[in-house]
Amino acid sequence: MPYPVEHLIEERLSPTVIKRDEPVSKALSLMIEHDFSQLPVVDDENKPIGMVSYESILRGVRNFHSQLSDLHIRDVMFNAPIFNIEDDLFEMLTQLNNSNSASIVASSGELAGIVTSFDATEYFRNRAENLMYVEDIEETIKDFILLAYTQENEILEEDLHAAITKATGRKKNISFENLSLGQYNLLLLLENSWSLFDPIFKISQEHLGKLLNDVRETRNDLAHFRKEISPEQTDQLRFCSSWLTQRWDEFEQLTLEEQNSTGSGMKETTDKSQVKDSFEELELIAEETLPKESRYAPLGNLLASQPGSIDTLQMTFQEIENIIGGDLPPSARVHRAWWANVTKGNPQSMTWLDADWRRSNLNISTENVTFTRIREREKAYIDFFSRVQDALRKKANFNLIEFSHGGQSWMSCYSMSTKGIKFANFSYSFARRKRFRVELYIDTAEQESTKKIFDQIKSNRALLETRLGAIVWERIDDKRASRIALYHPGFIMDDADTLAKLQNWAVDNMIAFYNAIEPIATQAAAEVLGK
Repeated sequence: MPYPVEHLIEERLSPTVIKRDEPVSKALSLMIEHDFSQLPVVDDENKPIGMVSYESILRGVRNFHSQLSDLHIRDVMFNAPIFNIEDDLFEMLTQLNNSNSASIVASSGELAGIVTSFDATEYFRNRAENLMYVEDIEETIKDFILLAYTQENEILEEDLHAAITKATGRKKNISFENLSLGQYNLLLLLENSWSLFDPIFKISQEHLGKLLNDVRETRNDLAHFRKEISPEQTDQLRFCSSWLTQRWDEFEQLTLEEQNSTGSGMKETTDKSQVKDSFEELELIAEETLPKESRYAPLGNLLASQPGSIDTLQMTFQEIENIIGGDLPPSARVHRAWWANVTKGNPQSMTWLDADWRRSNLNISTENVTFTRIREREKAYIDFFSRVQDALRKKANFNLIEFSHGGQSWMSCYSMSTKGIKFANFSYSFARRKRFRVELYIDTAEQESTKKIFDQIKSNRALLETRLGAIVWERIDDKRASRIALYHPGFIMDDADTLAKLQNWAVDNMIAFYNAIEPIATQAAAEVLGK
């Protein structure tokens, strides 16, 4: 539907104007007095006939070799686009790419206002900022709802879907992430969960319901460009966002104090040295970051590398900045929506979701965020790798190591050692960007020898690629370990038929991969480590 130009000039005073026969000095005085960069030029009937600006005045002085007192508006005015207040806003924006300003006229043809590129930018910036506050409100509401349907760090999916059905009156299963703001409001105010929220909010359901309904209506006005949002509506959005955030922060602080007093706190770690870097509990090394990848990719790598024994990871904003090698944007310290678990249009959340983690707790004021493994995917990994392990055991010509799968995104199959030193593992792993790999993970616990073994194996590249096809050689110079891998499209949440085909690919290619690389890797390790 069209969005009228009138939205940009609502509630403005009558525009300051100048006429064509008036002196340029008067235009300059008016522009300085009102801090304008241009003025509309009108005729005796107040209809626009052009525009005058600082630039056009300077051009007139320069080209006429004259003084300001010698010039009139007609000498320095220029044509500017003219739009009716009922014209489509986005058509006007196209014209503003070529002209810094446009005159807006009423149905009578009289000047109703002017719009500059700055005005248009501010208009959309204000709307975007208000939408960010709406998203903050929605994200906090979602956090509270999930709190009511989470037990031992696992979302109670059946209970949650039953509540969604009750709140919305829709029998068909609706994904929690696909609900509308109005439906989230209904879930939050549902009687069977309100008993949890009542001591947190300490306000009646009726009063909170009215506030959230106002927010929903403002959100609809913003999303559909129904009207200009009033200062009162903007203030209400900021108030609601701040109030909900304060309640969440207070809840988190109270929970932390209770856990500290009882010693029942959830095990978390920010000490990266606690992560075992051995083949007894294999830590996946960081993947090579591609030039076009998100700058948040190192965060996803870190989360993906955590062993199965770690289910939650609490980090400060500063730690995340150290990991990504740069500052978080200012919005990350203001808006909860920046941390939303969304799969589209949000590069930062895509990095942790692809790594099988979700953002759980968040405290903006203390700049702390907690990431939690996605339990649904843990179960899927156990099922997938159990099937692969059973099939591989029947077909492989090598002895598989006993591997007890704990729900992580990788599985080790065979460990290599020489002279009592473990130096490599044949493994499977789901990787970022919805890829699956068969790999030789090389790590002697010493960087120099690891890279030498990798280089020795790679010297046989032509032979190996003739036998195996496209091999990805990941030396990863800034890390201790290296990887040699075969990749195939694959995501743990693919449908059953796709995963079954991937399991067959995994078994066949691990056997071929082992047969081709194992003797070459054994010889390389003996030469490097035997010195």
